[in-house]
Amino acid sequence: VLGFFVREFPQYANNGRVLLSVIHACLALVLFVIAPIGAADAISREKREGTLGLLMLTPLTAVNVVVGKLSAHAIRLGYFVLLSLPFIMIPVILGGVELHDFLLSLAILVALLAAGLAAGLLASVLVLNFGPAVCLGLFFSALFAIANGAAAINLVFELFPVRRLEEIPWSIRLFGFGPVLMLLPMQAREIAA
Repeated sequence: VLGFFVREFPQYANNGRVLLSVIHACLALVLFVIAPIGAADAISREKREGTLGLLMLTPLTAVNVVVGKLSAHAIRLGYFVLLSLPFIMIPVILGGVELHDFLLSLAILVALLAAGLAAGLLASVLVLNFGPAVCLGLFFSALFAIANGAAAINLVFELFPVRRLEEIPWSIRLFGFGPVLMLLPMQAREIAA
């Protein structure tokens, strides 16, 4: 994607802010999809194979089992985020991106990872089969991502009031700017300024 962007839009290739937005949006979409898919079969596989009862016979509590499953998937996806750090650092090296932009992008990616894992685990608890669990996990992930973005943008509007945005209805501010914040944080910050 990065090569396509540089080849097709050479006028933006040396602009770090635009490049960070493109890289962040791609990584956010990938995490949005793979996080719930990875966790969508965590508990349901144990139920399907009949091993959940065996896990309950051990000294582990239900909370320990869920935290263990969540931790295993979080570590695996955490490696993905760590592997993506060099790509996120390219725009910082090019210039035009400050440390808080980089940290905001990283925080949003971690929030999407957490929301996707929670959504996939919730779907895994509710549905027995893998296919429906993935669909339900993606649906819950979308809801959690909208809720995360809406909460973050609402917090930003409360902390940093903007006069021209007061005229926009609250539903558009929450459910319009929330997903924009999650995908394109630099542009959302410029809109709110």
